Amino acid sequence: MQTCELVNLADLDTGSASVRATIVSYLGHLLDLGVAGFRIDAAKHMSADDVEAIVGALPSDTVIMSEVIRGSASEPIQPEEYLDAGSVFEFQYARDLGPGVRAGVTGDPQLGAERPLHVPSQKAIVFVDNHDTERGEASVTYRDGGLYLIANALMLADDFGTPVVYSGYAFSDRDAGPATDGSGAAVAWTCAGVTGPRDAYADGDGVCTEGWTAIAGLLELRRWAGDAPRLPGVDDGDVYGFERDGRALLLVNPSGEDAAAVVPTGLPDGEYCDVVAAGASAGRDCTGGTVTVTGGNASATVPARGAVAIHLGARR
Repeated sequence: MQTCELVNLADLDTGSASVRATIVSYLGHLLDLGVAGFRIDAAKHMSADDVEAIVGALPSDTVIMSEVIRGSASEPIQPEEYLDAGSVFEFQYARDLGPGVRAGVTGDPQLGAERPLHVPSQKAIVFVDNHDTERGEASVTYRDGGLYLIANALMLADDFGTPVVYSGYAFSDRDAGPATDGSGAAVAWTCAGVTGPRDAYADGDGVCTEGWTAIAGLLELRRWAGDAPRLPGVDDGDVYGFERDGRALLLVNPSGEDAAAVVPTGLPDGEYCDVVAAGASAGRDCTGGTVTVTGGNASATVPARGAVAIHLGARR
């Protein structure tokens, strides 16, 4: 048994049949109310066998995402131990992605279904930052504006893992909670009119990443890419990108100046709407710009600290 008494959190005896039954009953009630699944916080502080036993008593279609922070290779508890209970958050993904984006140097990870110090793709929940790491180890957060958009674009266009787009609230004190009213209740924020990163945020403002035009377009790109593998990267000057074999193409520019680029691609010839600028297909008019593919090359102007993306469904 792993004894892990955390601050203000009782260490339940999850090896006990009665404790497990109580937990399963509670989770089952939440499922009856319409919950689809659960994020298991600090799962590494519970025995993997206990987690698996509890999850195994739930309906087979219950979504399980365990937080098992990967430490050094010498640590006795590793994320791989929890894969029989469902997916796990792969912290190494953000650790590999963020520093390069921060430094303005982007490049290929090891391509394929498995990457060093990552759980297999089908079990990996990947992210740029989350509610914990944005206050600590994350290399890129909402404060980085266009670079944050680039990091999310690289994740969403990738073929690895299941991505989570994080959206929180702005803060200047790393220990601050959300804005509250006189009764102590959190004050709701609005995302009306928010279409992308803002130049400045006041404490308590919603970052509203989920409302960004680019995120909608990149989610559509991911659907169009389907199971097409990520191909080795291409570059032209400050512009780096990669293709999802014959279905989609992403280009990013972490520099401070707009950059014209011509890169090889397997997409069919034609003119494509840039879905980063135009968003998802509903009502798209291509006013945000286009990418031209001719004779196996894609030509585009990629904005400073921004991205351009196309897919087969965005062909005009």
